Amino acid sequence: MKSILDQQLLDAITKKELDPVVLKQLVENEVLEALMVGYRYNQLRAAKAYGVSRGTFRVLLKERFGDKYVGTRA
Repeated sequence: MKSILDQQLLDAITKKELDPVVLKQLVENEVLEALMVGYRYNQLRAAKAYGVSRGTFRVLLKERFGDKYVGTRA
């Protein structure tokens, strides 16, 4: 099974439109998601592995994934 990253990279390469900013975002999204899954959705441990504070990590998650990994208080 191909991931979204694989398909988007393949499309960009075949069209010869490999924008570095888009590539960085695609890779970063995959890394953030892999960290969350790998650390069983523990934001503190995932943030430490990524090398940023938990607050910064939460901002990145919110920007990239909305409420998928960052809940809101009721």
